[in-house]
Amino acid sequence: MFKAFAWGLIATSSLAIGGWIGASVAISERWLGVIMGTPRGATIQAVLASVLQTCHQQRVDPFPLLADLLRAPAPRVAPLPALLAGP
Repeated sequence: MFKAFAWGLIATSSLAIGGWIGASVAISERWLGVIMGTPRGATIQAVLASVLQTCHQQRVDPFPLLADLLRAPAPRVAPLPALLAGP
């Protein structure tokens, strides 16, 4: 299972790097598109960035959380404190 997680991390690292470059360096939209790859890849990177930011705000270690979510047999909501508390 760790092997699958590692390959997924390697596969998305270029998206994360592209997102970091896009956020920190002023480049044209065309080059940002080349860096981000495909629309699906950009969506995956945006979701990952959102999860990491939420974990940071909630003071939750994101790596065990992501590993748990990736190992889940079916999609589910992340068990973050603010999400568990309800409205």
